[in-house]
Formats: sequence, C-alpha cells, structure tokens
Amino acid sequence: LRARARMKGRGGAARLKTPRPALAQGRVRYFGEPVALVVAESEALALDAAEAIAIDGLQRAFSNIERAIQLPSDTLARSEMMMASLEGGLCFQKGLGAVHALSHALCALDAPALHHGTVNGVLLPAVVRFNEMVCAQKYGRIRSALHLAPELALADRLAEMQRSVGWPTRLRDLGVKHESLQHVAPEAMHDLSHLTNPRSANEDDYLRILNESF
Repeated sequence: LRARARMKGRGGAARLKTPRPALAQGRVRYFGEPVALVVAESEALALDAAEAIAIDGLQRAFSNIERAIQLPSDTLARSEMMMASLEGGLCFQKGLGAVHALSHALCALDAPALHHGTVNGVLLPAVVRFNEMVCAQKYGRIRSALHLAPELALADRLAEMQRSVGWPTRLRDLGVKHESLQHVAPEAMHDLSHLTNPRSANEDDYLRILNESF
C-alpha cells in the first residue's frame, strides 16, 4: 500500500522504496501481519462473512482448547487453536464491545499487573448475559454451533469451560481490589470499544458487570 504523503529519508535523502503488501507474501514476517481479508459488495455482506468466520473459530476453540492445554504435545489441537485465534482476529471489524472496554480500563490500573486476554475471559460470561436480550438470534447460532443443551445458558457454558481448563474465573482471583471497580466503570465509558457493544450500556451497567465478575 502506498503512503499518500511524500516523505524523505534522513538528511533529506530520497527514501528507499520498499514493498508494502497489504497481506503477507510467502511467509509471515511479524506477529500480527495480515494474512487474509474479507471482500464484499456491501458492509452488511462483509459483516455476515465475518460472523461466519467467527462461528467457525468458536467451534475450533471449543473443540480443542481443553486438549491443547492438558496435552501440549498435541500439535493438531494447538494448530486448531492457532486457527481459531486467527479467525477471531479477522472479525475485529465487527467491534469488541464491553469486554474489551472494561478489560482496557482494568489493565490500566496501577496494580495489579493484569494480562489483557485473561481479563477478557473473566469478564466474558457476565457481558454475554448482559447482551443476551438484544442478541437472541446470534446467540441461537452460537448455541447451535456448540450443540448446547436447551437448558444450558451460553454464559454458563463459557464459565464451565473456563473452570475445566483451570483459568481464573473471578477478578478477585487476579488480585483486583473491589474498591477499584468504581474507578474502572467510568474509564470504560471512554473506551472506543464501548461504542461497539451490541447493547447500550451506562456506567451503572458496567459496575454491575464488574461486580458480577468480581
């Protein structure tokens, strides 16, 4: 991709012309280098395609995560988890929502030092419950893809999976102090991910999610 601005190198010399492909060519050279993209005739079709990719990634993750963690030598399970991670990354344009808005605010605390992905997992069940009233159709697709029993709530299945692999399930398990939650909620409201949550949320909603996850 060519830059619009004309820029010079050090000392005013002409800059070297280096290839800047939109996608990795031949091999991936750095973590996060784009390897695929979705092309569609409209935004709605692109989002539908991204949703299908997300469902496929979710199926791969749920089918392989326990084995990949419990038996690290299983390269097939680990490669399926890598593909699930890649597919999740391809769907970022659909928005990251309350999980990431709250996680960003939590990870910005002076203490404790938190891992963004771990915090995402702890928050996910509560956020899924919060969004359920406006995501019934999408949750139905997810439930079908994961073959969930009718009586089992999606959020409960996510929490069950976390426990089965030994992940932390509570913010307090990560060393978060309860008194810090009142500072996290308003910070999350200013995060760009907040704007992409499927259900409108306010500061009180975020505080309830945080307390449920605590």
